[in-house]
Amino acid sequence: MKKYLLIGLMLTLPVLFMMVIFQFGKDLKAPKEIHGTWQMSITGDNLKSPSCNLTSILGKSPKFSILQSGKFIHMSFETKTETLLKGNLDQENLVIKNNMMKLDAIIDKHNNLVSMQGHVKLADCDELIPFIAQMDSINEGDAWTQ
Repeated sequence: MKKYLLIGLMLTLPVLFMMVIFQFGKDLKAPKEIHGTWQMSITGDNLKSPSCNLTSILGKSPKFSILQSGKFIHMSFETKTETLLKGNLDQENLVIKNNMMKLDAIIDKHNNLVSMQGHVKLADCDELIPFIAQMDSINEGDAWTQ
């Protein structure tokens, strides 16, 4: 009798363990894939204060690249001085920053079109600078190893 009880326990425990794992993981979702090159447009008026002028830092038509590994994001602007921001993507909410600026955006994906809109906060500026960005191309393969 003990033998059958032990066999029943050995068969039941893995099944119960898998049921618990599936229950905890049912609401997990992978973040959206946003790795690639992007074209940015500054949507707000060009602010009067020189410390709030994003175009003086990034240029009139800034482009940036995003490298992604799950929820971890590295963004680099194609400027004279390589500007690198690091942060996280929580589903569709992107928050990345460095010592000069912080960028908050919401990712929008419709029918293979990926865009984002949000604002940039510069370290020396009290105002938020709104922007929109559209994905130009997608990096192929593992973004961290390219």
